[in-house]
Amino acid sequence: MSKTKGTALKFVKLKTVSQIPRYLLEQVKPLEFDIDRFYDWAPLLIDNPLNLMGGFIDQDQEIKGIMWVSYNPMTNKLTVQVLSIDKKYYGMGIMNEIKGILNKLRKNVNAEKIDSLTTRGKALAKLMGAKESKFKIMEI
Repeated sequence: MSKTKGTALKFVKLKTVSQIPRYLLEQVKPLEFDIDRFYDWAPLLIDNPLNLMGGFIDQDQEIKGIMWVSYNPMTNKLTVQVLSIDKKYYGMGIMNEIKGILNKLRKNVNAEKIDSLTTRGKALAKLMGAKESKFKIMEI
């Protein structure tokens, strides 16, 4: 468990997803999966040792954000699958806190890189120092 600095939220590994508020998933744009399918499959995702499903909880133990990160040992990369924070915490340094958590995870597994699929590349670059990958996503 790690306490974030500016928001007073604590980042904890989730044991269940049943308490993740639906609105946190609904605000992910564009959402690449069905939310009901997420709730159905999440128990298997949580049990997978290559995944970390974490929640940002407030003083009342309510989930105010989620981050799902997976590790691929073949590419030695961490991938942020889902990141969603209650808008109340925007502008409070939450992205710096998330960057710190991701860097700690990266060191723990000795990953070479952290990547994320996003439509907000400029924001990620500004807020977390991310840079555009040479790879492009192709859909069939």
